[in-house]
Amino acid sequence: MTDPIRQFIPSFHGVDCDCDENGATLRFIRIGNLLHDFYEPKVMDVKLGCRTHLESECQSSKPRPDLFERMNHLYPGELTAAEREAKFITKHRWMTARDTHSTIRKLGFRVDGVAGYRPGHEVSVEHFASMRTMEDTCGCFRAFAEEAAAVDQEDLYDADGSLLLRDTPCAVAGDVRDKLMELHAAMEASSFVARHEFIGSSLLVVADGRRVGVFWIDFAKAPECGQLTHRIPWHLGNHEDGILAGLEKMICAWARVTELLRTEQAEGVSAGECDRGGKNTAEQFCGCLSIWKPWTVACW
Repeated sequence: MTDPIRQFIPSFHGVDCDCDENGATLRFIRIGNLLHDFYEPKVMDVKLGCRTHLESECQSSKPRPDLFERMNHLYPGELTAAEREAKFITKHRWMTARDTHSTIRKLGFRVDGVAGYRPGHEVSVEHFASMRTMEDTCGCFRAFAEEAAAVDQEDLYDADGSLLLRDTPCAVAGDVRDKLMELHAAMEASSFVARHEFIGSSLLVVADGRRVGVFWIDFAKAPECGQLTHRIPWHLGNHEDGILAGLEKMICAWARVTELLRTEQAEGVSAGECDRGGKNTAEQFCGCLSIWKPWTVACW
């Protein structure tokens, strides 16, 4: 595969087979370790697209008591009297409610979780479920950049005693923004992306204070379905997923965070240390969003 998107997805190393406790054969794909080159990284999972269900899932009526419990915990006001009496909902009902109560519908992406944060700095599932606006996501992105750049005393030296230099939060944010812009260029140039629908895929943002990575993962729901724009609004039958629209708004959010951190940290810090030079390009990128109507909305 020579497609430009290849550099952003995990490498494939074949299929392994094993048996479960009943002797049934299980098959597992082997993929590259995306965290291999990072030291104690902070990781963020961001769901990409304007919906998280396939069009075919709209017709499924399978009862899901487990999803009823999840909705009752996170979005109790969504449940109808009939659903409370039945004590189950369908998967489509759950995913639609979750999409409605998140940034998926408006922004085309949703922060689903983070990992690797220091003790006392963890973020709850309820916090992510409460995020509704661009301001909410900018705050989450800023916290990620600050956490990635945070230095505990034991992190000052590596195993051989060498002093470890770490980026500022502004530099981390700027690097994430730039990686996302590289991903955007690869998606637009990719013939593979153009002819597939991507539902439930995620961006894995990884940072350890010295380097940043952005990877595209989770392709269980990626059927081939003809040429898509990945931008225009979805309606049943057109298979549009909104991944480019969501990525463009995500780039604007990280550009916003970078600029806020630049403003706050500029005193006594050189511009090169604060941001590695992508500011003007990002401003031009976000400024162009206004011409891509009708899908575009204000970034903040």
